[in-house]
Amino acid sequence: MDLAIYKEMLQQMRSEALATDDKIADTLVLERAADELDVASLDSQAAIQKRLMERQTSYVKRIDIALAKIADGTYGECESCGDMISPKRLLARPVAVLCILCKEKQERLEKVDKAPRGFTSDE
Repeated sequence: MDLAIYKEMLQQMRSEALATDDKIADTLVLERAADELDVASLDSQAAIQKRLMERQTSYVKRIDIALAKIADGTYGECESCGDMISPKRLLARPVAVLCILCKEKQERLEKVDKAPRGFTSDE
């Protein structure tokens, strides 16, 4: 597996995520300064922007973890079963930490956990 391709992709994704985070922060400041009359609307918008910034921060952390795994030689190993994650999956989702089989299993378990009582996820 040519790790240089993944490293380049991850570095580009990281740069884009940080730029987006900066834009979100700039928008928040500009909107606050532009109109102090509509406090409720601004607070609601600020809460949304804060969640977006938190998501971006989390995403950057996942990218940094993937880059660290490239550096230590463990990139592409499934954290659940230890098998190698397919290159096709890593190209589609370079921050993936689970192979497709383990990810599907995780999603099925999450779906069952969220199902209302008395129902199964297959219903």
